[in-house]
Amino acid sequence: MTFYQRVFNLLINTVEKLSFKFQLYPEIERITHERFKFDNMPPLLEIEQKTKLILLNSDHAVDYPEPLQPNMILVGGLQITDPKPLPEELQKFVESSKKGTVLMSLGTNIMSNLLGNEILTTILKTFESLPDYNFIWKFESEAHELPIKPSKNVMLSKFLPQNDLLAHKNLKAFITHAGGLSTQESLWYGKPMIGIPFIADQYRSIDKLVSNGVGEKVEIAKIKVDTFRASILKVLETPSYTENAQKISKLFRDKPMKPLDTAIWWIEYVLRNPDAPIYRSPTLDLGYLASHNYDIFLVCIVLIHIIVFSIKKLLGKIFNKKKIENKKVKKN
Repeated sequence: MTFYQRVFNLLINTVEKLSFKFQLYPEIERITHERFKFDNMPPLLEIEQKTKLILLNSDHAVDYPEPLQPNMILVGGLQITDPKPLPEELQKFVESSKKGTVLMSLGTNIMSNLLGNEILTTILKTFESLPDYNFIWKFESEAHELPIKPSKNVMLSKFLPQNDLLAHKNLKAFITHAGGLSTQESLWYGKPMIGIPFIADQYRSIDKLVSNGVGEKVEIAKIKVDTFRASILKVLETPSYTENAQKISKLFRDKPMKPLDTAIWWIEYVLRNPDAPIYRSPTLDLGYLASHNYDIFLVCIVLIHIIVFSIKKLLGKIFNKKKIENKKVKKN
């Protein structure tokens, strides 16, 4: 990326931030005050600057590494609990498959029953074409509302104990929307994934899974029986996917404390040491321009213009001198 491209991107980011500050922020401020109705509630920007602790739903084992302030604590996997025994019917179904069971869930934002008859038919035919595996599908409607009847190796349920299922030894893979919590749970238990992203961070998550060799990406708009089946089989029957997921699982779990215990310890630390210096970032004292490096970019732009102007002046003098010399030669 060239310098001028960086400057252009900087200007775009500045416009976006100003748009947030002068358009979106006042509306968020209004909604927050209406919703919580706290007496003497300070402005949100003031609350942000006074924040002492930030618990981040991330972990270096499953996400991209990034530099963090001392008061930003990684607690990815916070929601993961010790697995409990499965209900009897679910337990029998999971363990009745010849080669293993696959879980499919698209989270809470994407309802499987709203995918449309064509896609639902494609998914069910794909599952039917893999009789050696059982499929458990979190489906929000009744079976009779499906466009075709599910095969015997498919179980539908409006609610599933996802954490407990992923922990089961016979659960071999997870067909997921690649949401943050689902991805963490699957990797915690060392299970590879077939990701079907729909929105926002789901695309980022599945790209990370693919690059780590623990998942395959499927585009919902292009889903076909043959390609979907091939992706599922690739993840299930290529040992490296499970091996890589188990390696990440080992790194993810290898911590002094579990994520929830880490979060509790740091919350209590703040209560014990409310005035510790680690809470305040030095950038808060730099001002808006310096904290966003606008002053550095401004100096660089001025220097570049001075250099370009000086070069133009110098070249102009050289060419003018040559023109004068050429005229003198012609007169002589």
